[in-house]
Amino acid sequence: MKSALITRMAGASAVALLGVGAVPALAQTSYVYGDFASPSEPRTEGSVKPWLQALEDASNGTITTDYIGAGAVVTARNTLQSLTDGLVDGALVAAIYQPSELPVSALLVNIGAQMTDTLASTGALTEALMLGCPECRTELENYNVQTLGSWAMPSYSLLCREPIQSLADAQGLRIRASGHMVTLAQAIGATPINLTITETFEALQRNQADCTFGSIVWLDSLSLGDVVRNIVRVDAGAVVTTSMFNVRRDLWQEMDEATRQVFLDTVPTAVANNAFAYIEADERVLAEGYTVVTPDADLAEAIRAQAEQDIASAVAVAQAAGVANAQEIVDNFLPLYQRWYDLTRGVETAEAFEELLRTEVYAHIPADF
Repeated sequence: MKSALITRMAGASAVALLGVGAVPALAQTSYVYGDFASPSEPRTEGSVKPWLQALEDASNGTITTDYIGAGAVVTARNTLQSLTDGLVDGALVAAIYQPSELPVSALLVNIGAQMTDTLASTGALTEALMLGCPECRTELENYNVQTLGSWAMPSYSLLCREPIQSLADAQGLRIRASGHMVTLAQAIGATPINLTITETFEALQRNQADCTFGSIVWLDSLSLGDVVRNIVRVDAGAVVTTSMFNVRRDLWQEMDEATRQVFLDTVPTAVANNAFAYIEADERVLAEGYTVVTPDADLAEAIRAQAEQDIASAVAVAQAAGVANAQEIVDNFLPLYQRWYDLTRGVETAEAFEELLRTEVYAHIPADF
């Protein structure tokens, strides 16, 4: 995969239609994926880079790819702008950091406390974005994003400097929180602190935060385990990503149908690999000697009670932001999540999840998607 950073910075196009290549049906296409993730983040080596290689292999090299990670070009807060401007051709769109630009996606982020199972969440989000929620797609398309697949992390825990067990223990703590977890922090008597993922280590290290809501794997991939050793399994739901696997909309429209099909044929594997990369990474981290706390009933119940209240709050926020049918979107999505929860019981491998995604979602995508 050849670097295209210098030419990107010079403003060159990501697409070079150079005529017939090794595969006559495909036009030569360059695709650059930008990411703020660290090289050790599971999605990097477990999903995104293998997907880029699969694009090259499946096209016999007429699709060339590059990965620019670790925030070198794309940061957590500028992914949307980077795609809109054409600086990169694909990037994880973190709607949690662009709620005013993406109020429909933010609505799904804000009901993330309901999404406590990563396979069900990933499947439901992908089906909604690809087939069932035209408002979700249109919103992204308006920012030059053609979505191809979604993602939700495993349910978040509290990662803390000191162990907390009860609701009383949580009173007055400073907890890094974003999205729906802001109200969860408030519900347990803590003060939420709004920081990006990349700012979290320093805040914990400098004692500016006592805990963070987050994925267990961050203890390893973000080195948070150097400053916190306690995992409180509060089952806080997930921060969801409505568009992780995507293509610049203008580039997608320039592609011939055969080239688009290569993307659509390879992305289900990437979506499935990404989900299982985090499941497996969490399991590895849990075996590394951290203190794992099962919270008392009062702490767990405060989290779940707030999660239920947050549905109405999320709808109200979306309506205020101009999403007229916010309640309808939620009413459609929650049964879809339950359907995927039922579908994924007994799914224990990435291969099985991939097959489910192909059958339930990608087999139904129209040719002119």
